[in-house]
Amino acid sequence: MSTRPNANAYGRQAFPNIFQEGYLGKFKTTNRCKYAACSVSNYNTWNGFVTERELYRDEVIAQTGAAILTNQGAYPDASGEGRIYPKQLAIYDDRFIPGMKEIVDVWRKTAPPSTVLLAQILHGGRYGGYALDYCWQPSDVPQKIAHFGKPPREMTKDDIAKCVEDHANAAKRFIAAGFDGVEVTAFTGYILANFNSKFTNRRTDEYGGSIENRGRFMVELLQALRKAIGDHLIVGVRLNSTEQLPGGNTDEECIEFMKMAQDVGVDYVSNVIAWHESDNGALGRHLAPDHWMNLLEPIRKKVDKVALCFGPQLRDPFIAEKALSAGLIDYWELCRPFLADPDLLNKTARNDAEAIKPCIGDLMCISKFMQAQPYLCTCNPMLGHEQDQEYVPAPVVIKKRVMVVGGGPGGIEAALQAHKRGHEVAIFEKGDRLGGQLLSAGRDMYGGYNYLNLLDWYEEQIRRQGIDVYLEAEATPRLVRKFEPDAVILATGSTIEEPNIPGIDNGNVVRAFDVLQEKVEVVGSHVAIIGGGKVGCPIAFKLTAAGKDVTIIEKNRQITFDVPASFKWRYTLWSRERDNMHWYTEAVPLEINEEGVRILKVDGEETTIKADTVVLAYRRSVQGLIDYLDMNVDEVIVVGDAVKPRYLYTAIHEGFKAGNRV
Repeated sequence: MSTRPNANAYGRQAFPNIFQEGYLGKFKTTNRCKYAACSVSNYNTWNGFVTERELYRDEVIAQTGAAILTNQGAYPDASGEGRIYPKQLAIYDDRFIPGMKEIVDVWRKTAPPSTVLLAQILHGGRYGGYALDYCWQPSDVPQKIAHFGKPPREMTKDDIAKCVEDHANAAKRFIAAGFDGVEVTAFTGYILANFNSKFTNRRTDEYGGSIENRGRFMVELLQALRKAIGDHLIVGVRLNSTEQLPGGNTDEECIEFMKMAQDVGVDYVSNVIAWHESDNGALGRHLAPDHWMNLLEPIRKKVDKVALCFGPQLRDPFIAEKALSAGLIDYWELCRPFLADPDLLNKTARNDAEAIKPCIGDLMCISKFMQAQPYLCTCNPMLGHEQDQEYVPAPVVIKKRVMVVGGGPGGIEAALQAHKRGHEVAIFEKGDRLGGQLLSAGRDMYGGYNYLNLLDWYEEQIRRQGIDVYLEAEATPRLVRKFEPDAVILATGSTIEEPNIPGIDNGNVVRAFDVLQEKVEVVGSHVAIIGGGKVGCPIAFKLTAAGKDVTIIEKNRQITFDVPASFKWRYTLWSRERDNMHWYTEAVPLEINEEGVRILKVDGEETTIKADTVVLAYRRSVQGLIDYLDMNVDEVIVVGDAVKPRYLYTAIHEGFKAGNRV
């Protein structure tokens, strides 16, 4: 189902609280929207200096319309204990001030004059020490996540004092660069969270034990920041509303730390959710936009003297308006929705909901980040490529007749871009509706409706641009000759592969996409799925939820072999929560018969998996037209799964670039 609202509900009058003036400390703001540091970038140099790529991105950030802009977190220590990732900004020396001033200059030049500019100081603590062989922690507590798996080194009192001093000096440098204030973060389990939480703070001195003692480091650090920059500038802190950690702080204890920060004299508290190690991730398509809203009311009762900022999962302006109206929060803090559509707030202001490209919670941004790669967004190919030639649309010199074969996300992106540039474009889709694999993904029980939201956006954009769409029109050589294209963009995607094994044609064998779209009935109580990954696993989740006993037969070492990093651990967790879901990895199907599927296990033994229905879930590219097109069309571009079955982001990005290139 689609959850996209009607455009008539948007506009400044419909959202008086979002577009209401406010105060952050002594600074007046023109609206109640804060651009959060987590959605800036990691486009800097390996030693922490600002790059041109970063500045081009900052120009886009300045145009979002948010009244408060927060620069990404910079680590404050020369020794590198605070450094979390390879291209994190640094602020441990005066050499970094000129680069920070460049960011400020771009923001001052591009954003409205009254925009408040903040800089974040980010010390990784337990998740820091990127280039070191250890990480700093309040106590010796082993890591749960291999990605951050460095031996912990317990901080001495001298280390604590030095860390506080580093933060104060970093704040002074940011102010020297021209920022209006600074924030420090406990987001996802960084240094502040490490001291505040019972999960990692096992100390027995004055920095451990009671809430007051565990919060002592935070209090000293915030006091040092205030002393460093004065009362006239902004000091903010991001603190956990909930940790979601076994043995960690309760939600009530989290509120106590917020109250402590308020009492110290911060200008705002930003509410964040969970740690990297939490059992339930804070973000993702599986969580509704209002998922964490229930945490706000008890927080507001105790934190009522300073501004409250909140944004996790909150990508819906209707819900944000409601929270602001009720006084639960003072500022809507936007992260990933601004990645998917930097113009989100401006479109909201001008009453154009249907033009907002939705954030679908795909978390490819985090997946790439965890691989030490620059941020990217599944839905927004321009992110981080604002000045790259192949991403920037240019008006056509020679108008072409462009035939787009395939109406999935790759084909639609290509058509939209080619049409915007001035080509004559038509989409040919063999199905009865646009969407391609978005239609199957839309049936994922873990937030699949987000994919349908994206499809709604695509259909609205096609309608606005007036692009011709031909449904139930399978592209054949005859159809290509009839259309007489100058160029063809082949976006035929992928289909379900039929392995060459005995019994593949049996009546109990069905295809994954048909199962997801409920075009076939999965009979019986036992189901075998040949192939896991991001196709087979969602089917297993769906069928086990319906009470069926499901076994995945996977040839790779993991059933999550092609699942992005940010969802790989979630898939693993969801799989283990189901007693009626089983799997064999590094297994080879030998035969499908009346009993089920006979397989060869990794240990060399054969066994039969009982199955009333067998689901095929591996994909293969659909490339049937390539040979004909290569010889009979002047220009051919292949995109998305038609190249090789991969990810949604590869289809969207390749389609986008093809539309700019043709």
